[in-house]
Amino acid sequence: MDSSVIVRAATPADIDSLAALKEEWAALSAPVTEAEHAEFVRFLDRWMHERGESVVCRVAESEGTLVGMAWLIIFERVPDIRNRRRLTADIQSVFVRPDFRGVGVGRQLISDLIAVADGWGIPRVTVSANPRAAALYESQGFVVTPTLLERRAH
Repeated sequence: MDSSVIVRAATPADIDSLAALKEEWAALSAPVTEAEHAEFVRFLDRWMHERGESVVCRVAESEGTLVGMAWLIIFERVPDIRNRRRLTADIQSVFVRPDFRGVGVGRQLISDLIAVADGWGIPRVTVSANPRAAALYESQGFVVTPTLLERRAH
């Protein structure tokens, strides 16, 4: 990984930059207005606060600027008779700015989230990857499974 980049836990001070990264990640067809951005910052801040520890965000920072992000959403599954607190997690919205791709930033973000999941004792972490990113996830221990199905609303 580029030695000028550090990966760390997101802090409340990062919320404006996180919103900007999410906007860039979304690849919108029209630019976001200042008012839209301000409202999204407030919404994202509230959303993260309401979910507490069930939302984990790691950021990549270079020279004081956020250049990447990755999110881990932790949730409970239906309890079993002997396993009453069944946790699972999903990695979402992994994004690294183009100038910082290909040097291990994404790999480090994902690795940090996997470490968090392992620390919580979460046995299953999922991710929906685009074809370009699939190999990165596979190199981190993810496997393609023929039994994970998805339904998308029409």
